[in-house]
Amino acid sequence: MSSINKLSNSYRGFFTNIFGHRQKIFIEGLEFYDNKFWVQYRIHNSLKLYKEQIDVLLDMYPKSMFYDHDYIKLMRYDTFNNVFHKLVKVKSTFFQGVYVSHVLAEASNDKTI
Repeated sequence: MSSINKLSNSYRGFFTNIFGHRQKIFIEGLEFYDNKFWVQYRIHNSLKLYKEQIDVLLDMYPKSMFYDHDYIKLMRYDTFNNVFHKLVKVKSTFFQGVYVSHVLAEASNDKTI
C-alpha cells in the first residue's frame, strides 16, 4: 500500500508543476525609463522575459508566487521606487540621474541575494 501512496504523491507533484499550482516568479533585473522603474521577471521555467512597473507587479501577484529571496529583492526595488517618487523626483535632473544610476548599479549586484 505504501508504494501506491508514493506513486500517487509523485504524480500529484508532477501534475501540480504542469498545471501551474506551484509556479514561481523569478526577478531578473530592474530598468528605468519614462521616469519609472520597471522590473524584469520570468514566470516559472518560461524563457519569456516580462517587464512591469513595481506597483503593478505587486498588485498582480500575491507574495506566495515569489521565492523569498526574489520577494525581498522586489521589496527593495519598491523602496527605491518610493524614495524616487516621494523625494528625488522634486530634485534637480542631475541629482535624479545620480540616484537612478546608483539604484541601477545596486540592482545589477542583486544577483546573489
